[in-house]
Amino acid sequence: MERVCQQAGKNRIAPLSRLFGGFNYRVPPPGGIVEEGMLKANVEYPGLKIRYTTDGSEPTAQSLLWKEPVPVSGDVRLKAFDAAGKSSHTISIKGFRSSDVPKVPVSNP
Repeated sequence: MERVCQQAGKNRIAPLSRLFGGFNYRVPPPGGIVEEGMLKANVEYPGLKIRYTTDGSEPTAQSLLWKEPVPVSGDVRLKAFDAAGKSSHTISIKGFRSSDVPKVPVSNP
């Protein structure tokens, strides 16, 4: 099954935009989470590329390419792209900021 998914992501989805004048298809969005300051992401089909931004802008085909967990702070936006350049919808992840941690007074007994 994994091989079928790899083939779908790498070789089968992108040609849909060219066959018979082009089919309308949806690129599945990536999943992502920020854990301990690290962005972890995945996508349904291998072969799709995950692009991300940390400045609040919409990810484009030229945005940073996610390949492995990377350190981030603040909000992150993700999109998946196929080989033809078609993209998924944008996923927004609320990230951790040090300013989000409440300041708790520390007292020494």
